[in-house]
Amino acid sequence: MFENKDDYDKIAAGDLLQMDQVRKRLVENRLVVRNVTKGEEYPVKHDLSPRQIDILLAGGLLEYVKK
Repeated sequence: MFENKDDYDKIAAGDLLQMDQVRKRLVENRLVVRNVTKGEEYPVKHDLSPRQIDILLAGGLLEYVKK
C-alpha cells in the first residue's frame, strides 16, 4: 500500500519500477518503490503478519511447511 495514496497516480504505463533489499525491508515494513523512469521514490507498507512474511521469505507455503 502506498503511504501517500497520491503516489499511485504518479506512475504511468511503461514506467520501470524497482525495489531494493526486499527481504530486509519486508521484515522491517519499510519498503520503497523506485520509479527509475522518473527518478522518484514512493514509500509503501504492508499489513502482513509475521507468519505471512515468513511464508513469503521461504518461497511459499509448501516450502515453509517443508522447513
